[in-house]
Amino acid sequence: MIEAKRTSSDHSARSTISVENALKQPAHHHASGKMSKKSPRQRRVHFRESNNIVYRDNVRVRDECDQTWYKDTDYCQFRNEIRGILTSKDSKSLQAFKEVVAELFAATQKVDYELKHATKALSADQKKQLKKLYKSSTKYLGLEYEVVDAITNDIMQQRAELQQVVRDIQREVHEGLWRKKDVRVEFRDSCVAVTQAPTLFAQLLAVALAKQTCKQA
Repeated sequence: MIEAKRTSSDHSARSTISVENALKQPAHHHASGKMSKKSPRQRRVHFRESNNIVYRDNVRVRDECDQTWYKDTDYCQFRNEIRGILTSKDSKSLQAFKEVVAELFAATQKVDYELKHATKALSADQKKQLKKLYKSSTKYLGLEYEVVDAITNDIMQQRAELQQVVRDIQREVHEGLWRKKDVRVEFRDSCVAVTQAPTLFAQLLAVALAKQTCKQA
């Protein structure tokens, strides 16, 4: 398992993001209760550097900061550890892990209605596989997004689409197309159509880890 609890500098910054040419692809709620979403259009994102606010730590000295922030050498070590695991001789174990992760991910992608409990999207066989996800070892924990390319691609698409949805609703509010009391509901409904699948997938991974942790306790 790879941890990333520190960042690579001794100060933090907050950026204001402006999104150009971002047109909303709204969530469509059909009579059946299903949700659908369209593919996002190409758009550009810029960081408005003039609005950055920098917070510096003036209490601790530089050496103390270095002890609590990851360095370039740390990140290099993490990458080497990941490559070592992904190219290990235990290929059968890794392939089995990859297949289960891919199937669980695909199951969440098929959900086109609002669902709170991710396990309800699984078949009986998939639920058995979920229990075995980290059975042999937790060394693959955190590498789910490294072994299934479709997950990384989907994250990039969802991030772009979510920005488009929010931007377009903001534009419609500015144009007076929404009543103030309805805006919150519209934000929620439109964003759920984009974010529900990755949320369900993350929930499944948490369930799988919890089952393995309980067995080891």
